[in-house]
Amino acid sequence: MVRLARRWGAGDAVRFARSFGASLRDLTSGRRVALFADRAGLDAAEVVRASPLIRARSRTVELHGEVLQLGDWSLRSRRRCPICVQTDADDAGQIGIPAEWWATSRSWWDIRSIDVCPEHHVRMIDRCASCGSLHDWKSGLLVCRCGATNGPRVCIEGDPAFSRYVLGRLSLCHPTLVPVLDGMALDEAVRTAELLGASRLPWSPVKPKRTYADEVTDRLQGLRLALDWPAGLLKSLDELVAGYDLRPAQGLIAAYGWVYSEMCMGDVSQATSGLVAGVVREHAVRSGIIARDEDRLGGDVPETMTAKTAAKCLGYGYERTRRTLEQAGAIPTGSRRGVAFALDPSAVGRLSRREQSVPPSALLSIGRTQARKLLRDEGLRAAIRPDAGDQASALVGIISSLAMPGDRQANVPLSAACRNMSVPLAAACRGIIEGNVRVRLKGSEAGLRAVLVRQADLAPLRKPRDRMTVEAIARQSGLHHDAVRSLVRCGAFGEAERGQVAATAVRRFLDEHVTAAELSRDRNTSSTAIRRTLEKMGVVPAFGPPECRQLIYRRCDLPTIH
Repeated sequence: MVRLARRWGAGDAVRFARSFGASLRDLTSGRRVALFADRAGLDAAEVVRASPLIRARSRTVELHGEVLQLGDWSLRSRRRCPICVQTDADDAGQIGIPAEWWATSRSWWDIRSIDVCPEHHVRMIDRCASCGSLHDWKSGLLVCRCGATNGPRVCIEGDPAFSRYVLGRLSLCHPTLVPVLDGMALDEAVRTAELLGASRLPWSPVKPKRTYADEVTDRLQGLRLALDWPAGLLKSLDELVAGYDLRPAQGLIAAYGWVYSEMCMGDVSQATSGLVAGVVREHAVRSGIIARDEDRLGGDVPETMTAKTAAKCLGYGYERTRRTLEQAGAIPTGSRRGVAFALDPSAVGRLSRREQSVPPSALLSIGRTQARKLLRDEGLRAAIRPDAGDQASALVGIISSLAMPGDRQANVPLSAACRNMSVPLAAACRGIIEGNVRVRLKGSEAGLRAVLVRQADLAPLRKPRDRMTVEAIARQSGLHHDAVRSLVRCGAFGEAERGQVAATAVRRFLDEHVTAAELSRDRNTSSTAIRRTLEKMGVVPAFGPPECRQLIYRRCDLPTIH
């Protein structure tokens, strides 16, 4: 654009953009580029595709159909390959035109993750070799403002592998196939390569700060790891966990530091975390850092059992249960303090069957007092066959036989449902046996802890309460809480005991009284209109301000209102 502006005699790009109704900011942001293409006599569609389009809201840049982070594309300085610029000048001399007419900026020079020219294998530069000043877009490609020629006097060689990968994604050179990165957007691929390359650094709880030169090295190293996937990352993780046994804490963060906390769990793209998490999990299981069936890093694990559940199944305390599991070799490698054991339910079941005597509370997986009450219930004892040897096992077997297949996640554990609905456990078990409560089973639990029910099925089993609180009255009647409190204080519901009144008195009051708001809803009018109409008829509210915040009338006082 700068070259075309000079050819048109506009002086600079700002004046040239104004000449056809655009601004320099429009053009550098990817807007109104078609106007520039028409003025230059170029294919507008091709120019639009090759021009960076800035999307400020998402902080991204679209270029050649790919997405880059806004920080990876910058016009702050005018970067160039010194050999490319010199080649353009030489070609201009052979054609016989001024060199400044032919020297051209490439769109990909502004991409900061392209650090090396893939054609000449030299690093991009944006400073004058003579005066050291930063080149901007007012400077020419061939000559600095100090008068020095921008030639290939100072060239630093570099590895163009990652630059060639980015250009291949932009369809500007032959593509480099990297299967683990090719499925990501380009901005995600660049960021993933940087993180993979930094994973080779020594262990640290947080990611070390990296300079631009460090990021260039990280991207190259990350590309090599991605080309050797997953063996390259596994080898890097082997070096990372070398001092794991010497660290006081144990676990994934102690083993992998920021590689786990930021690359697997942190604020990275889903594509990056999904790529890395599986390899980290494989390495952690292989190294004994986590258990094979531990639910970490998205692993597809079977149903497991915790030590607490195993203790209830065996009928032991925690310490004895742990000793028993250790003696039987049932604790998986990688289990550690502070993380629930991922025990194999079948192994715990075999261990339970080896024990000679298991108390009913362990078979039922409930407390001892509750187990005694449950087995003394006449309704449940009648459902158990007289020839059943172990009543606790027989009761669990009856309830388990009534289970139906279904979505277990949509159900509530039996004990929690009983607690939430204020229903005795014995009554709930009777409801299950009678077919009034639907049952599901959770395979990772034992006894009644494995029983899942629909909480709503327990509602009919709840004993009716004769006492009601202010909140319960407000929910049932639709009255405001403050109005209910006023009615309780003035004795409208009879004598109150510890803030509760008789439910029969509440029902009687609601049958005999009605609020102005309810009357207004029934007659599709306002409460004020109802009040004024009743005042004209001489009807006085039974309760109202200032003692009660709502107007309440006796139904027997109300005439027929048309």
